[in-house]
Amino acid sequence: LFEMLFFEEVKTKGLSLTLRGERKEPLERWEVCLIDSFNPRSPLLNSLPEGRTCFRPEGIFQGGFDAVIVDTEARKVEFVQVTTAKKHSFKLKYFLQALRALGIPAGAGWNLRVIFVTLQTHLKQFQIEPAENSGALETYGWKKGKERKKAEVAALDVTV
Repeated sequence: LFEMLFFEEVKTKGLSLTLRGERKEPLERWEVCLIDSFNPRSPLLNSLPEGRTCFRPEGIFQGGFDAVIVDTEARKVEFVQVTTAKKHSFKLKYFLQALRALGIPAGAGWNLRVIFVTLQTHLKQFQIEPAENSGALETYGWKKGKERKKAEVAALDVTV
């Protein structure tokens, strides 16, 4: 249900997120964007759409993430894992597989983020488990052994 809410917000209103940690600006606003499906296990048949697109994996039990938001103009890739759990696994092989399927070249100046989106009530205590396949994202600028520190945690701000 929480995942469905996330996609509905992305598609219709955009998102407001509260980011965890000490930041100048803890609130972040994501604009509305097109939602498209893709298979992370096979390359896109066409090139990436211009602008900002939210890709949703075709498989219902896709490991690692629930969405990949790609902004070709800003050269930004944001992996999103939506969860109501208090902790979540961090399997880097799925991110690498998706980057390759989307045709995002390593070392080409793309900004890569991984964001775990949870409930406001879980924001402070949410835990990311140790990264599996540490080093898998080194060619995308993520240092081996430092992945868990680089991943972000945010709460979805919902107004009903």
